[in-house]
Amino acid sequence: MERMGTVVFVALLVAVGIAGAQVGDAPTLLHSTVLNGVKIEQATGELYLYQIQVANLPPPAGAGYYPYNPDTGGKLWATLSSVAGAQLARFDFSAQRLDDPYWLMKEYRLTDVRSGQQSGTGRFPLDPGIYTLDFYVEGAQFSTFTFGVSSLTDNAGHTGWFLDGPWEDWAYLYYADANVQSSLTWKMWLRNKMVNVPRNARMSVEIIRDSDGQAVCESRLQGERLLPNYWVRQEFPLGGPADSAHPGLTMVATNLLENNGAYTVRVAIEGQEYATWKFSVVDGQLSWVPRTDRATADPLTFIEGGGDAWWYEREGAPSLVIPTAGATTGGEPATGGEPATGGTQTGGTQTGGQTTITADVIEVIVGATPIEVNGTTLVPMRAIFEWLGAEVKYIPQALSIYASKGDDIIVLMRLDETDATVNAKKVPMGITPQQRDGVTYVPLRFVAETFGATVGYDAGTGTITITDGNRVGLILNG
Repeated sequence: MERMGTVVFVALLVAVGIAGAQVGDAPTLLHSTVLNGVKIEQATGELYLYQIQVANLPPPAGAGYYPYNPDTGGKLWATLSSVAGAQLARFDFSAQRLDDPYWLMKEYRLTDVRSGQQSGTGRFPLDPGIYTLDFYVEGAQFSTFTFGVSSLTDNAGHTGWFLDGPWEDWAYLYYADANVQSSLTWKMWLRNKMVNVPRNARMSVEIIRDSDGQAVCESRLQGERLLPNYWVRQEFPLGGPADSAHPGLTMVATNLLENNGAYTVRVAIEGQEYATWKFSVVDGQLSWVPRTDRATADPLTFIEGGGDAWWYEREGAPSLVIPTAGATTGGEPATGGEPATGGTQTGGTQTGGQTTITADVIEVIVGATPIEVNGTTLVPMRAIFEWLGAEVKYIPQALSIYASKGDDIIVLMRLDETDATVNAKKVPMGITPQQRDGVTYVPLRFVAETFGATVGYDAGTGTITITDGNRVGLILNG
């Protein structure tokens, strides 16, 4: 089914009882509940939905606990389609009233529209690709949500499925009930994209004033957090920065809103920049971006914050593309990180300075921003080992790094030695591990090749690639 234009959409809403509908009074999905409620079973690739909230539904025909329901109540549903437009499944919801104006889509009947068969599990299997959920009430489409599905196979042959897209791009500033005396919190979705491997990571958030580069607040709790292998909303209460008169003291919204100007939210993982978001304070109010502006947003893609959440999109967020075989990256770097010329790279064939790599998944390795020391590329220890599926520990008393991958590969590195011990044998690294600003860096090529991966380099973009089986990790240079 094609999406309805805005004029038709408004006309249908008038027909079901919402005269003069705009985004402000048309049905909208609470965006945080969409990101929390669209889920996939990692072991099977089956999609399911969980308790999504919607605001401003028209008065339903039904009554009782579920005034909206597939049988006797008002009609509320979503269709699942491929990026090519082929309809795959339909979710017919039963919805209950919450505090006005919200409804909870709590249960649903799932039908495979290709066969007409109803699901007994409420789950629908998906292949890697791009998909759309289109939401309808009484025949009128009111929202659309596009997302990706990718798969990853580890070295043991276990395959996992992952959701991609809006979770990594959208985050928000929150203060309860839009009360400017409420504490300020940054909320975002994070995960560790590995099959059945959670990760503990040290994280921090700070808000920078663009005019002078000064930090105006930072996350009050900067210890390690557990990142599971599925998206979880992480909350970062904000407080005064370390160099302020009141370091760590809770930051209330008015402390930020009293200073107009442009700001940047900067998130770091293991001391390395992960992503940034931009916003402004204008006339004592947080700014809206196009998809959150009720006056101008497309109703189908409007992001509803519920009145006390201000959503922003990550800087440099790319269009949603799920990689397929034949992705192209640069050639293999020589020792010291310079691009090589000619030759053949394991995992692909090099032609004219480009290497074609067959990969099911291509992903950025989070927190792996490299440094160069004496012509050798080093990367943060924890990020690279965990992406390669290895466990790693730093033992400060012995100046030692211990990493292992099952019982097959055991590596010991010392901060004062250029040789490592791999499975009880000495192996030269060419350089010692380094420590900078509390982060331990290790030689990239040595680590990758020790764990069975190969390293590549794109001279045009400065991007380093690591090929591990049928997946490719990208290390962005800054």
